[in-house]
Amino acid sequence: MLIALDGPTANVFGYLLPAYPLLIGTACAVTALLVLALYAGVWAPQRVATMTLVMAAAAIAAGRVEYVLYNARFFAGDSGQAFNVASGGLEPRLALLAAVGVGAVWTRRADKPLRPLLTALGAGLPLIAFAAWWGCAAASCAYGVEVDNLQNYPAWQVWEAAGEYLMVAPRYAVQPLGMAASAVTIAVVLGLCALGVRGARLLMAAVILCFGGSAVLGGLRGDPALMLAGLRADRWADLAACTAGVAVWIVKRRSRIRTA
Repeated sequence: MLIALDGPTANVFGYLLPAYPLLIGTACAVTALLVLALYAGVWAPQRVATMTLVMAAAAIAAGRVEYVLYNARFFAGDSGQAFNVASGGLEPRLALLAAVGVGAVWTRRADKPLRPLLTALGAGLPLIAFAAWWGCAAASCAYGVEVDNLQNYPAWQVWEAAGEYLMVAPRYAVQPLGMAASAVTIAVVLGLCALGVRGARLLMAAVILCFGGSAVLGGLRGDPALMLAGLRADRWADLAACTAGVAVWIVKRRSRIRTA
C-alpha cells in the first residue's frame, strides 16, 4: 500500500512519518487551498500563499502554547518536550484565534476582503478537527476513560485502545466519536454553504459545532488535564469558544436582518 497508518507512524511512499502532524498538516493544506481558491482573481496567489504560511506558523505556535499551559506540571519537569510538536499536543482554540488575527491584520493592510478567508476557515475547521481526532487515535492522545468491561456498554461507545504509558484497555471511544462528530459537522457546514452562508457566520457555525462536540466528549476523556472547578481546563475553553461563537452568530444575524 502506498499510504498506510501503522499506529503513530504513517508509511507514505516508503517514508515513515509521524501520523499526528501528517494528518493535521494535510487538513491544513486543504484549507490553505480553499483560501487560495476563494481569493482567485481577487488577490495575487503568491501573496495569499505568504499570508497562509504566516497564519499556519502563528496557529502552530499558539496551539502549542495553549497545550503547554494545560500541561504545565508535566513540561516543568521536561521543558525540552514543550517544542516537540511531532509527539502530539496542539490545542485548537488559541490556534484558530491566532490564524484569524493574523489574517484580519494581513487582509486589512492589503485592503482585501476578510470574508473569503473566514469562509475557508469555516469550511476547513471541521476537516482539521476530523484529522486531529484521527491523529489522536493513532498517537494515543485525548484517549477515553477506562471502563470495566466492553460488554456493559453499547458497541459504538467503547473500544479497546492505548492510553497512558500506551497501556491497552477497554475505554470510551473518544477519538472515534470525535471523528464521527466532525464528519457530521463537515456535512452541516457543506449544507450551510449550499444555502449561501459565508464569512463569519459560517466560521462561527463550525466553531459552535466543533467545540461543542469537544466539550461534550471532554467528559469522557481520561488523559491527564488541568482541572478548574471540577472540569477540565480545555472543556472550559471549549465552552467559552461556543459562547463566543453563539454571540457572534447572533450579532451577525441581527446585522443582516437590519440591512435586509
